[in-house]
Amino acid sequence: MRIAAMIAVAALALPGASFADDAYADDDRASDNCIAHDYALDIAYQHGLVRVDKLERDDDQWEIEGDDASGQEIEIDISCEAEVLEVEYDD
Repeated sequence: MRIAAMIAVAALALPGASFADDAYADDDRASDNCIAHDYALDIAYQHGLVRVDKLERDDDQWEIEGDDASGQEIEIDISCEAEVLEVEYDD
């Protein structure tokens, strides 16, 4: 039940989420060769992310940093082809 409540809270936060313009290193739209930032975020949320601190596209991948549901810092790297390259938790 507790996990369901956390998921519900996270889901409520998604539609109203907003990011400062400087949160994006590159254009936030999909390009011919890379997924859009919102698709990368969806993938990150599926891998435990609940709060975003940083969203940056570096050439051929998205780097997303934030916190998981327990408040632990998490970094998720996602390729432009929507493949999760790495999920790293800070100690």
